[in-house]
Amino acid sequence: MKSTPTLLAALLLMPLDALHAAGTPVHYEANWSSLDARPTPEWYPAAKFGIFIHWGVYSVPAWGPKGQYAEWYWSMLKNGKSDTAAFHRRVYGADFKYEQFAPLFKAELFDPDRWADVFARSGARYVVLTSKHHEGFCLWPSAQSPGWNASETGPHRDLLGDLTSAVRKRGLKMGCYYSLYEWNHPLYLTDVPRYVSEHMLPQFKDLVMRYQPALIFADGEWGQDSATWRSPELLAWLFNEAPNRQEVVINDRWGKDCRSVHGGYFTTEYGHVGEGKELASGHPWEECRGMGASFGHNRNEGAAEYRTAPQLIALLAHLVSRGGNLLLNIGPAADGTIPAIMEERLLAMGEWLKVNGEAIYDTQPWWAHGEQDSVFYTRRGDGVYAIVTKWPAAGRLRLHHPKPTAATRARMVGTDLDIPVTGQGEDLLLDLSAFRPDMLPCAHAWVIRLTHLDTRHIRFSPTWECFAVQGHVKVSAHADWSGKPFDHETVVRYTLDGNEPTVDSPACGGSVTLDRSATLRAACFRNAQRASPVFSAPYLVTPFDISPVEDTVPPRPNVFLGDLAPVSAVTGWRQVATNSCADGTPLNINGAAFDKGLGVHSRAELVYALKPEYKQFVARVGIHGKGARGSVQVEAWAGKLRTHRSPVLRGGTNPWNIAVNLPPDADGPLRLLVLDAGDGGAHDLTDFGDAGFITAETRR
Repeated sequence: MKSTPTLLAALLLMPLDALHAAGTPVHYEANWSSLDARPTPEWYPAAKFGIFIHWGVYSVPAWGPKGQYAEWYWSMLKNGKSDTAAFHRRVYGADFKYEQFAPLFKAELFDPDRWADVFARSGARYVVLTSKHHEGFCLWPSAQSPGWNASETGPHRDLLGDLTSAVRKRGLKMGCYYSLYEWNHPLYLTDVPRYVSEHMLPQFKDLVMRYQPALIFADGEWGQDSATWRSPELLAWLFNEAPNRQEVVINDRWGKDCRSVHGGYFTTEYGHVGEGKELASGHPWEECRGMGASFGHNRNEGAAEYRTAPQLIALLAHLVSRGGNLLLNIGPAADGTIPAIMEERLLAMGEWLKVNGEAIYDTQPWWAHGEQDSVFYTRRGDGVYAIVTKWPAAGRLRLHHPKPTAATRARMVGTDLDIPVTGQGEDLLLDLSAFRPDMLPCAHAWVIRLTHLDTRHIRFSPTWECFAVQGHVKVSAHADWSGKPFDHETVVRYTLDGNEPTVDSPACGGSVTLDRSATLRAACFRNAQRASPVFSAPYLVTPFDISPVEDTVPPRPNVFLGDLAPVSAVTGWRQVATNSCADGTPLNINGAAFDKGLGVHSRAELVYALKPEYKQFVARVGIHGKGARGSVQVEAWAGKLRTHRSPVLRGGTNPWNIAVNLPPDADGPLRLLVLDAGDGGAHDLTDFGDAGFITAETRR
C-alpha cells in the first residue's frame, strides 16, 4: 500500500505522450486544454496522402457555376437569382423540389471493391467519405434522419458501411466527414440547443459506434461556437469511451472558435486558412481540395478546370515539404462511378508514388522546404530528398540549401545510378546530363536522395503564431530547425536575454513559448562547439482583452501623433444602402467619412508615413452600434514586415485600443489593415466604426 502514492506521483509527473506510450489510460476532460493535450495518433502524420469523397443527393444535378462548389446546390437554389436557380428552372422546372433528387440518387453502378482498388493503387493511405453533408442526407441508415438516408430512398443501401468494409480490406484507414449543421433541419432553424442534443449528438455517436472511423472530418461548424455544439463534451466521450478512441484522428472544425486553434490537425481548404489564422509550426495539418474547383461532381467543369497529374504531384510535394498532408477530393457520379478524368489522375499519382513514395511517406520537413519553385525537400533517416518538378536546363541542377562534403552522395530514386556531385561556392551542383529519357524512373517530378551533407551550415527560419486564449493574445515563437543534424549529437541552444547562445544555454526541444516580448537567439552545438550561425529574431507578445467591458483610453505617450493623418486610405468594402452607423453617426475611418463603406469578406487599408522616432502606436478600432454582431481583424505592417495581427474582434458598443510595437529596424510605409472577419454577423450591418493609429511613443 505504501507504493501507491509513489506510483501516483510518478504518473502525475509523466508527460501525456509518455503515459500513452506506456499504455496507461488517459482520461480527457470536456475542455480544450485537456483535449488539445491528446497526441495525434502517429499513423496520420506518416500517411501524407488521403482521398476525400463528396457524394450525395447533390451528385444528381451535379452542377454549379465554374469556380464554385456544386455540392452547395440546394443552398444556391434558395437564391432565386443565382445561376444555379436559373439552371434548375431550365433543366428541371420551377416546381421541381430539391428533395425530389433523392430517389434519383440510385448508385446503381457503385462497386465499393473497385473504388477501394483505385484508392489503393493511387498510393493513398486513408479515405474520407461525406457520411452527411450540409444537406443532411445520410449515406448510412441513420435513425435520426428517417426517410432522408441512402437506406430508405435512392440506393436503398448502406453506402458508408459497404465502402468502409472494402477500404479496410485493402489495408487503408477509413474516415468520415460529418457536417454538424444542416441547412434545412427544422430544429436547427428554430432551436439550435435542441437540434444539438436531440439530433446531432445522438446521430454522431451512432456513426462512431457503427463504423469506428479512423478519422473524423467535422465541418459546418462556423455558425456556432464549440460550446453551443457541445464539442468538448462530445470529444471527451470520443477519446474516453468510443471503441475507436486509440486510433481516431480529428480535425479543427468543431465551432467557429476552433479552426487553427483546437483539434488534432488543422485544415486548409484550397489554400485558405480559417479566419486568416497562421498554421501552427509543428502542429499536424492538411490541405483539402478537389482536382477542379468543386468538391461535388460538377458537370459544368471541363478538362481545363482540372489540375494535371504533374501539377497534383507537385502540390503533394509542396505540402509534404512543409509538414502537411494532402486530402485530394473526388466527386463520383450519382450512379456510383468515378469520373474517368478523376480516376486517371489518381492512378497517375499512384504510379509516381510507387517509385518515389520513400520521399513522401513517413517523412519530416527539412530545415529548408524548397527553392526555385521547382524543388521541394523532405527528410527521412539520414537522407534528404530533393523532389525536382522541372528538369534543369542542360541537365545541370544547382541547389543552394544543401551543403556538400567530400562524402556527399546523390542517387536518383528508382535507379541504381549515382549522380556526380560537385561544390561551387556554397552551392551543390548535380550533373544529370547522363540521364537519357529512357533511363528515368518516372515521367515527371524526379527525386534525388542526398546523404552525408555538411550539417555545419544549419539555417533557421523564424515562424510565429498568434491566437486568442481566454480573452488574451498568446504568441508562440518558434525557431524552425527541422533540419537538425542527423548525428543526434547536435543540440539547439537558445537565449532570451539578448546574448548569443553558448554551450551552457538551455537546450530547446522544438519551440519556445513566450509570455513576454523578447529576442530569441538560437544555434546548433556539437561537441561543446557552436556548429551553425546564430538565428536571431524579435518576437512581440502583446496581451489585451478582446472583449472590454468599458472603453479605456490609453495613457498619453511621449508624442501625440496629430500629424499622423493617413497618406492614403483604400476601402474594398461592399456597397450598402447607408453611410451611417447603426447609432446614426457617420460611418468613418480615422475621422474620414467613406460613402457607404461597410464591407463583407474584404478590407479597409490606411497607409501612414513611418518616421524613425516612432516606437509604439495605438490603434483604435471599433464596430459601433447597439446589437452590433460584426467582427473584424486588425493587422499592422511596417514595409514588408507584419508587426501585429489581432484575434477576431467581436462587435460591441465600444472600440478597442490595440498597442502595436515596432522593431528597431522597421522601415517603409506603415499600413493598418482592418479586415472583415465575415463570420456570419457582418453580412448586413452598417456599423463599422473608426479605425486609425492615434498615438505613438518616441523610440528609446
